[in-house]
This record gives sequence, C-alpha cells and structure tokens, in this order.
Amino acid sequence: MAMILRATGAVTPAERKAVADRIVALVHVVAVPLTQSDNSKTALVPAVWLGTPRSRQAFMSDGLASLLPTDPGVAEERDCACFGRYSFAKKLLVVAKDPIEAQAEKKFTAQMLARDLLEGM
Repeated sequence: MAMILRATGAVTPAERKAVADRIVALVHVVAVPLTQSDNSKTALVPAVWLGTPRSRQAFMSDGLASLLPTDPGVAEERDCACFGRYSFAKKLLVVAKDPIEAQAEKKFTAQMLARDLLEGM
C-alpha cells in the first residue's frame, strides 16, 4: 500500500481516502521455505487487506498504521479487514497434506508473525 501511496502522491487523509475507495482488496504473497534441511518444501503465504467501509475509514484517518494485520482467531470477525501471514500460516499447517516436524512448525509460525509485525500488509 505504501508503494501505491507514493505512486499516487497521496499524503493527506482525503487523498488516502480517494486511493482506498478505488481498491477492493490487496493481496501480498510470499514464498517461504518450510524446513531448513529441505528447501524444496515451500509455502505460499498471503497477507490480505479487504477494502471494507470500516477499513477504508481507518486507512483515511490512520494511514499505513491501520494496515497492521489482525488474527481472526483473536479479534472479532467483523473487525478484521487486514489478515496477516500468521493467521494464514496456522490454517495452512492444519490443512497441510504433508505435515512438518513440530520444531519447523514453530519456526515457520514465528517467522510469519515476525513478518506481520515488521512488514505489516
């Protein structure tokens, strides 16, 4: 979203709202190795921002600070508009056909949580 703001020159809340009103959703996908020993196993993990009326309003007033991902398992579902990689990683590990060892699973989810906190959306 920061790149979109730079490209459009949006700085003020009104300009941010004009940009956000034109976006239905943003999806950022990264490929992450699941284990250290075998880099052939990778997971595609997304971060998603949904352009709901509430999220657009938050983006207008708070700017990029409103893009800190939430975990729908913790926050109320209606308040979620920015889903982080951590929540997708947890779901991915539940439905994975080829499970990974517990140590790698912990490392993977910790890595996704760190990316959420450092990168945001």
